Amino acid sequence: MENGSLIIERVQLKDTGVKYVCNVQTKNGRDTASAFLDVKSESKILGGPKDQPFQEGSDATFDCNFEVSSFCL
Repeated sequence: MENGSLIIERVQLKDTGVKYVCNVQTKNGRDTASAFLDVKSESKILGGPKDQPFQEGSDATFDCNFEVSSFCL
């Protein structure tokens, strides 16, 4: 952008850890700053566990289906 800002469109989880560097140089000197992108994800349960009978001493397994949607903080 004209003011030096950077817009990153459609951020995805795979963008986590990318380092962005800002460099400025004028007749009075030079400076650099950097930041890493940290993309967080929100999960949503689509189907939770259902009541099931189990025998004492056996292993119990409950299924839970979910999806992850990305957003940036």
